[in-house]
Amino acid sequence: MGLLSRFFLKRAERSYEMCLRVIQIDLAEDLCNIYSSQMDHNVARTLAAQVVNFLKGEDIDEIAHVSDEPLRSRILAILPQVRQRAAECMQADRQTREIIVATLRTTSVLNSGKYGIAWFQNPAKMRIEHLLVEYGPEFPEEITLAAYEQLSARYHTVKRNRLEYFYLLGPGVPQDIAQAAAWSRETAEEGYAEAQVLLRALYCLDGPLDYAQAAQDHAHAALRCRKAAQQGDSEMQFIIGGSYDYGQSVPQDYAQAAYWYRKAAEQGHVKAQSKLGLLYHNGKGVPQDDSQAARWFRKAAEQGDAGAQSELGILYLLGRGVSQDYTQTALWFRKAAEQGYYPAQYGLGLMYVKGQGEPQDYTEAYFWLVLAAVGNWTALDPKQVAKLRDDTASHLTPADLASVQQRVRKWLEAPHQAKPQ
Repeated sequence: MGLLSRFFLKRAERSYEMCLRVIQIDLAEDLCNIYSSQMDHNVARTLAAQVVNFLKGEDIDEIAHVSDEPLRSRILAILPQVRQRAAECMQADRQTREIIVATLRTTSVLNSGKYGIAWFQNPAKMRIEHLLVEYGPEFPEEITLAAYEQLSARYHTVKRNRLEYFYLLGPGVPQDIAQAAAWSRETAEEGYAEAQVLLRALYCLDGPLDYAQAAQDHAHAALRCRKAAQQGDSEMQFIIGGSYDYGQSVPQDYAQAAYWYRKAAEQGHVKAQSKLGLLYHNGKGVPQDDSQAARWFRKAAEQGDAGAQSELGILYLLGRGVSQDYTQTALWFRKAAEQGYYPAQYGLGLMYVKGQGEPQDYTEAYFWLVLAAVGNWTALDPKQVAKLRDDTASHLTPADLASVQQRVRKWLEAPHQAKPQ
């Protein structure tokens, strides 16, 4: 490699490494704040760091092996979750998929220039290729350094906005309304809808703010709110819809919730599709219409949303908005149940007990009902779930019970997209 080529490669590497550090920090902090609401903060931080390392194509087993205690033990403890958590992260956020894919492609290009043919024999190359096969097809294969820098800058700004929500709401970080307001003012100037709406919402709260500045910013945010709506960000539309749906920072208004959910749903936002289906099913903000509910549930269900799959199964069970079809009920319950969705596990177990949509099978019924009984139930009395489980167990031999319990243990040890409701 000539001197000039080496010079440009070094310069590209420095720029890439700077972008990568920012991306790593932004994504790790975002994931840590999400995980901290589910587990101990130190465990959440370790899990977030290893999810990021996995998405960079690194060998997590090797990282654990070379780490000192107590970090080694923490990594080994979360190791079974890393792959599934990484998949959840990539499925939930297109922008994260885009920047990770761009990072992997840039890594491969730079390492190819740096190490030559040796790079193609490196295990890291194989790990990167595996991730690109899974997540890369929706993005252009070519990525220039300038384009990567732009993606990195945009990602940093958006993730900083996300962090503001955690500062505002306090899951995993100290609540700090003034800090959130300061960051929102900065990013609102850059034209990001999420920051503009957050800034407006902040002034509906009591907090340690400079009220002269608040008045000025409030007027400014109101003027920019129209622009926020016109930007068409489906995630932001979904967030606004949720605010109206649950009465968070604004008066509860189901009609407005339906309006904003629809805007996001029509762009393919899976959670918005599911929420819009619920509004139609319950007749909130829109006329009650189970055929429309089924339509939107189906769109979300076909994208893998467990809640929508379960709700679509219920419509087939009851024959509301669709023709009654127990086979379809069992099909959609199973798709959701296999993701760890407790209501669908209960429903599928009940189908096996009654022999509806599936042949009557107390062994299969007991398996799904045991899993359902683990769930954190809000919509159904846990005692009712446990009673059906125990009644089903009475039809099984001790050997059958032991076999199912072993199967349950294996299932619980494997990663699933558990979404308790």
